[in-house]
Amino acid sequence: MSILDKEIPQRWHKVWERIRPYRKEEVKKAIEELQSDPAFNAILQKFPQEVKTLLQAKSCKVESVDQFRQELVAPLVHLLLDKSTFSYDLSGTSSLRRFDAATLLSNHRDILLDAAILNLCLLEVGMPLVRMAVGDNLLYMPWVTILMRLSDAVLVERNLPPKAFVESSKGFSAFLEWSVQEEKKSIWIAQREGRAKDNNDKTQPSLLKMLTLQGGDGSLESRLLNMNIVPMTISYEYDPCDYLKAKEVLERTKKGSYTKAPGEDVYSMKQGLLGEKGRVHIHLGTPLVDLIVAAKDKGILAEEATRRPNDYLADIASIIDHEIHSRYRLYPGNYIAEDNLSHTAPLYRGHYSDDDVKAFSDYIEERLALASPSSVEEANELRKLLLLQYATPLRNYYKTRRKSKKTREV
Repeated sequence: MSILDKEIPQRWHKVWERIRPYRKEEVKKAIEELQSDPAFNAILQKFPQEVKTLLQAKSCKVESVDQFRQELVAPLVHLLLDKSTFSYDLSGTSSLRRFDAATLLSNHRDILLDAAILNLCLLEVGMPLVRMAVGDNLLYMPWVTILMRLSDAVLVERNLPPKAFVESSKGFSAFLEWSVQEEKKSIWIAQREGRAKDNNDKTQPSLLKMLTLQGGDGSLESRLLNMNIVPMTISYEYDPCDYLKAKEVLERTKKGSYTKAPGEDVYSMKQGLLGEKGRVHIHLGTPLVDLIVAAKDKGILAEEATRRPNDYLADIASIIDHEIHSRYRLYPGNYIAEDNLSHTAPLYRGHYSDDDVKAFSDYIEERLALASPSSVEEANELRKLLLLQYATPLRNYYKTRRKSKKTREV
């Protein structure tokens, strides 16, 4: 029986009704609303004809959220990846198989595709699909909300007054715990609010704190472990939104803030779905329970009782980051970007060919042109930011290797 068919705990009734995916009896009506939404149909016109044909052929037969994802979303994602990737693959499934259900805490590159590619990979190896958590800041158009709830998304409410936000966060945490422990349904959640625009993937301790708000008398550690957290790393060879992210980082650097243009998130979604991605790799890492045991054995992690709560959560975040960074799949562009930024002789020349250099250099210049710099100075700044996006995962990867080596020597 689904979590959504059970009696909702009275305390969380209002919150869960706002954030939950659709129930089976709501799916037909939701699909009809989606198909009749003018904004959704306008967006649909920008996609290949095969996408529209598939939607028309399959949507009338869908009766549940799982069926929507398996018979509509998965074939659509497969169709789009066929046109925009060289390959995609998944490793580390044994970490997920250890649990009846888990919380996949992931670095975040693409608004829609990170979780969608994961689910496609899981479907192809015969494993259950996972839910995804998505911020309500993306849901400013009705069709996006409908699509997310049809896709088994759980909404993270962010635009609330402080008191209401705390209560909503507790309800969200309780929903995740119920999903994992009672319904036995895994969930994907990003390690931080929003995508890392500079690709410097860092887990927010505040997110970990939110995962402990479900209640109970246990320690922070026991409440985190109750969520069966498995760190996940996704690596794209090319990011279709890289030039958009570079423009945002530059504006934030110069002005101290960034104001999104109307429809910017929808444009980023479209770019992510249709843009060239090259190779994509997902790795499900070592479960947090094992990482904590290992960190304590090595003297890296102090006992919770000796640390202030926020400091302890920051320690756990660092352990998760180390695992995520150590599982990157690095591509020639990552090495070329780092060597281009280095003021010394190339350190990684053995990891790429002359053809790789030309292909990546041409790619960066194409992305720079799309960013439409207003001056030579701005072009140079944007080029550096683009290169940093590709160099940063490599830097974090080798930093974790140095830390691991130092720990072994001690």
